[in-house]
Amino acid sequence: VVGDTIECEAARTAEEQFHREAALLAKLSHPQVVGVLDHFVENDRNYVVLERVEGQDLRAIASTESVTAETALDWMAQIAGILR
Repeated sequence: VVGDTIECEAARTAEEQFHREAALLAKLSHPQVVGVLDHFVENDRNYVVLERVEGQDLRAIASTESVTAETALDWMAQIAGILR
């Protein structure tokens, strides 16, 4: 019974954190950041609905071309600029 109580509390905490983070992400508005359209829980699973973005993702780019340290630093600087 104690294990079930701890598990339920952990699940509630995780769901609360999910909703907080999704709400914060939804408030971000920047042309280089994908927008959050919605977030919800269904059948005990958390979902975030994002805007559709055309093009390749970072994993695809990194797997098809060599990413130099200079390029990686440039990307990091762009991300830092967005988060300011």
